[in-house]
Amino acid sequence: MPDNNQNEEFGSWEEKRVVSRDGKFELITEIFFASIDQRDEKVAGGNACTVLAAVIADWLHKNPKNMPHRRQFDNLVHEGSSEWRKLCAVTDKNNEFSDQHFDLETVIEAKIRNLSVMTDMSYIGFFSSEDMIERFGFLEGAMTFDNVWNELLHADNAGEGRVYITGWNDHFFVLKVEKDAIYLIDTLGERLIEGCKQAYILKFHEGSMICKRETEDGCQTENIEKGSEEQEKDYLCKGMGCCREYIKEFLAGLPLRELLEHDLQRGLVEKALHQRLQIEFHYTVPL
Repeated sequence: MPDNNQNEEFGSWEEKRVVSRDGKFELITEIFFASIDQRDEKVAGGNACTVLAAVIADWLHKNPKNMPHRRQFDNLVHEGSSEWRKLCAVTDKNNEFSDQHFDLETVIEAKIRNLSVMTDMSYIGFFSSEDMIERFGFLEGAMTFDNVWNELLHADNAGEGRVYITGWNDHFFVLKVEKDAIYLIDTLGERLIEGCKQAYILKFHEGSMICKRETEDGCQTENIEKGSEEQEKDYLCKGMGCCREYIKEFLAGLPLRELLEHDLQRGLVEKALHQRLQIEFHYTVPL
């Protein structure tokens, strides 16, 4: 008989269905949850995502063959949030970062962990379309997100356990890229689904799939019953490539469209649009 206390401590991977915020797509893949996320009142890590990403990246480098179990994941959220509060107390950059949402350069320079970023193996791209490229001059000749993703997957060291701190729309999370799987680790539950208060890990592998939906009934998660018969689906993607489509259609799709529409209505200049469209993959190495 399983030990419930042990299950609570170590957690387990579950195959779940996640519906995109606009209700147009659903992802079926394995998910692992922490007990808390950075906004938990016991953690008090409100804008700590950059520090948390560095702490998690450091742990992954020190444990190259493992992913954290629940207690370890919870501890990483606690540790990262604590380090963030310390940085808030001692940094001289609070005027530059009024919301104390520090950029990655500041966190690396503060030596929160013995971590470095290799710029020549990092990537910066933009979410864009043909009409956007024609409309906004700064996109001319820039790498698109799809271009960046292809470069990332076919890097010279492809197949190794590469760890990227990824930033988009003022939030950082971690990608671990292996030969047969990609792990997306995020300490803000709301990024997965509205109302979620648990940090999470998504595992994209050969069994992952994203399909289009006939109804658009909002965002949710639900368990997939083992052995259940799936109806014929209109698949958008299968396998590890689902990570790319998840970032485009689940994380960035609806928020990006809404943000851009709002920005354009307000007449914001290209600098603000540049920030909305840019996504960064920072390749990290231990010191």
